[in-house]
Amino acid sequence: MSEVFIPSLNKSFPLNRKIGKLGGDREGPVLIFLGGMHGNEPSGMAALHEVFESYSSNNESFFGTAYAFSGNLGALSKGHRFIKEDLNRLWNEEKMLLLNESKLVENGLEYEEGEQVELFREIKAIMSQHNGPFAFFDLHTTSSHSVPFILINDTMNNRNLAKKFPLRIILGIEEYLNGPFLSYINDLGYISLAFEAGEHNDANSFLLHKKFILQCFLLTGFIKDEGLYQELIDNESKKMFSHAFFEILHRYEIDNEEEFVMNEGYANFDKVKKGMVVAKNQHGPIEIKESSYLFMPLYQTKGSEGFYLIKLIPTFWLQFSSFLRRINFDNLLLALPGVHRYDDEYKSLVVDGRIARFFSRDLFHLFGYRRSKKEDRKYLYIKRELSKQSSINF
Repeated sequence: MSEVFIPSLNKSFPLNRKIGKLGGDREGPVLIFLGGMHGNEPSGMAALHEVFESYSSNNESFFGTAYAFSGNLGALSKGHRFIKEDLNRLWNEEKMLLLNESKLVENGLEYEEGEQVELFREIKAIMSQHNGPFAFFDLHTTSSHSVPFILINDTMNNRNLAKKFPLRIILGIEEYLNGPFLSYINDLGYISLAFEAGEHNDANSFLLHKKFILQCFLLTGFIKDEGLYQELIDNESKKMFSHAFFEILHRYEIDNEEEFVMNEGYANFDKVKKGMVVAKNQHGPIEIKESSYLFMPLYQTKGSEGFYLIKLIPTFWLQFSSFLRRINFDNLLLALPGVHRYDDEYKSLVVDGRIARFFSRDLFHLFGYRRSKKEDRKYLYIKRELSKQSSINF
């Protein structure tokens, strides 16, 4: 059996697709964990091995079923983010259409496409065996130093589960990434959270991943142990911005030929001011365009996002947004000039680009719509609020 050695832990872990399964004898939630979507981020995969192995003899304690999988096996074996293409950018509409029509098969596929077919098959099997409710958790680390945080697509189901964790929560990543696993799961109508534990090579990231997995067990009712939960949250809940929501304002996208270099010393959530120089390329210094918080500064060779800028969302704005979505107030968006439905499910809106410049994107965000793409001077806004699990309250 192949293994992955993690220097920061001085320990090796088995390298296989299915890490483990817990429970299944009682009714309850179905939890699906994924670690190692990127091969230079083995911490989540390792934590899943330890947690699932340590709980494997406690089957009578579980309410529901939990599964754990490894992501990019080929990249994990080499310690690279990916081999040919980013596995966490392949879950887009075009690729999923091929998968659903079984036009992609394992034989003859190379690298990440083969990994995706295997993961897709595992997910479909779970969906066919259970009625849910389902919740997916994608475990990651970052190339910079960071406190732990959660990334979600902005749906109320995602928000309601994410805010139970004593962590910072980031909204809006779906507007900047094409084909992440999270968005695919949300498009199916299910809850999905990404957890970033810390820096790739920090042993503490492994410990935080283990803690997060146990929090998932507890907060979804898969395990019932209030004493354990209180012990887990004590340290995190005392930190600044615990339970706070942030929104992405800007992404610095690296061109194919660009020689991007991030200045040393930055970490997630560092305050930055307009005009500060945080990176450089072959053309000179790169300045911050708006006073904000720095997010995901790139300190690795692979990756197309140099850094993001984020802002803190006021509590009132979150509550107002929740209220408007509950009463379906977004029907009024159709009264705006240049706005019409894209489909009969009222899941998407097409906005004329000549008109859209007069409306703030924040207006569409308020109602749960996020910009998906631009074509022929028109913007497509997607709403992932429509869910097969609309009444879930973990």
